[in-house]
Amino acid sequence: MLKEIVEKGFYTFKDSFASWEDAVRGSYEPLQKCKIVDYTYINNVIECVKKYGPYIVIVPGIAMPHSTEGADENISGSEEVAF
Repeated sequence: MLKEIVEKGFYTFKDSFASWEDAVRGSYEPLQKCKIVDYTYINNVIECVKKYGPYIVIVPGIAMPHSTEGADENISGSEEVAF
């Protein structure tokens, strides 16, 4: 999975974000450009974290934002994003 993320350019580097929500949005920018995810899916990710808590955090400082709510309707790929 990591090899595919790197090879396809599905990553981005930023110095900081104003909020964790902005970090989620920023982490999905490369996937938006390729039309793999849309704004609705990204907003679903943010809403799920608000609803269920920080389930996307793997270890402090690393998260894999994702959502299953509405995924069939709003995502055309199966990529995940780490930040």
